[in-house]
Amino acid sequence: MNLQENLNHPTPYLMEQIMSANSKILHVDDAPDILELLGAMIREHFPNEILTAATVKAGVEILQSTKGIDLVITDYDMPEADGLDLIKQIRALGMSIPVILITASPDIYKEAAKRAVKPTAIFTKPIIGPEIIHAIRSYI
Repeated sequence: MNLQENLNHPTPYLMEQIMSANSKILHVDDAPDILELLGAMIREHFPNEILTAATVKAGVEILQSTKGIDLVITDYDMPEADGLDLIKQIRALGMSIPVILITASPDIYKEAAKRAVKPTAIFTKPIIGPEIIHAIRSYI
């Protein structure tokens, strides 16, 4: 099958790539190396635009100034405000964007329940690549 035939009769995989190509992902983490490593892993699988922020405040500013963000990936433990604070602010803005929370904290479920915050998904460190890629694929 040549390229034109592929475009005229796209496979489900090609359709997924076409649909997700326009998606925007916001990744919030105070660790520059994690922003870089996870960003590289995501780019390997998705041709998405990935926006990054090192603080919750910067993440909220990006969300308010950028249209079409489809997914937020955030670390839990950051200075000044944490990932649950970010989720709370996203919901207070009336946004229903899916949020993946990444943490090393074993008590995250209790803390989220105590603060009445519901991440779309929670991943504990160390991150397993195929699992987070599958989650991203299901949310964009």
